[in-house]
Amino acid sequence: MNPMNCSKMHLMKAGMINNNMAKMTNRMNKILVILLFIVFISCSKLTDNNIQKEIPSPSGNHTAIVFSRDAGTTTAFNTQVSIIDSDKQLPDSPGNIFISDRMDDIKIYWTNEKELHIVLPGMETRIYKKEESFEGIVIVYQ
Repeated sequence: MNPMNCSKMHLMKAGMINNNMAKMTNRMNKILVILLFIVFISCSKLTDNNIQKEIPSPSGNHTAIVFSRDAGTTTAFNTQVSIIDSDKQLPDSPGNIFISDRMDDIKIYWTNEKELHIVLPGMETRIYKKEESFEGIVIVYQ
């Protein structure tokens, strides 16, 4: 065999190997992108806030929101309360002033711009968070 022909054959084989490697790498990249997309979609929204009541403060500057936070089958039904600026939406985070196990009959009302009352039903339940004030607003529990 002519050394020139042998050299050409080696170059052709090397080209085929490189071409096959490029195709395999391209396939692997596509699979990786698909897997990352699936992981992103499945993890993108792990919790849902279900708003039950929204009570604006007398001036309309703040809103007290009663909501439950659903994190799937691994968490129990709960009741949470947050105070937010009226021009904002409820963030995708736990309540900033009150969190408890299920309380269906919780009531909230403002007596003035700096005082929010939370009326808890007489049932026994675990309370995880119970703030006495929030950004200058006094929280009164009854």
